[in-house]
Amino acid sequence: MITHSKQFTIYLSGVVGSYEHGVDVLSHKNSVIYIDTELKFDPNRLVQIALERYPEIYSSEFRSDSAHQVDRLLTAVKVG
Repeated sequence: MITHSKQFTIYLSGVVGSYEHGVDVLSHKNSVIYIDTELKFDPNRLVQIALERYPEIYSSEFRSDSAHQVDRLLTAVKVG
């Protein structure tokens, strides 16, 4: 369970950036804006959360293009 608000916000970025109604929608048209007022955004943590939540998309155990999927996620999350 994610208890800290920063972790929850990163978690939501991963969820929204990965899926919409159970359909993979990662593309250059979709993005998440993460406003980092504390300057603590950690893309490694986002990838870790995405791997835990959606291993079928981001784990090399399930997809040969998992590295590409991670890149697409990171591109979809805009940090400001």
